Amino acid sequence: MEFNRFFSLLAVCLGLVGSVFLAKGIMFLSAKNLLRLTSPYARWAYAPEQINSLASQKADALMGVLVIFLAFLTQLATLIFFQSEGMGS
Repeated sequence: MEFNRFFSLLAVCLGLVGSVFLAKGIMFLSAKNLLRLTSPYARWAYAPEQINSLASQKADALMGVLVIFLAFLTQLATLIFFQSEGMGS
């Protein structure tokens, strides 16, 4: 396999993993947990469920953004360093 195709495929896979991390906070939250996080069901002052949920969502979002940025850099490096065989020759 050519290097440019390999790195393009790698960038696609990284982008897919990053998008799953971004969507993970919403997709894998059950209806029961969503109900517990709403204000009528949450505690008044200290709600550890809300703190844990927000921390987990922030960590997943940060990881997703970093992986998508890594995919962008991989694709950019592929375009800069590996010239396509079909163009210009």
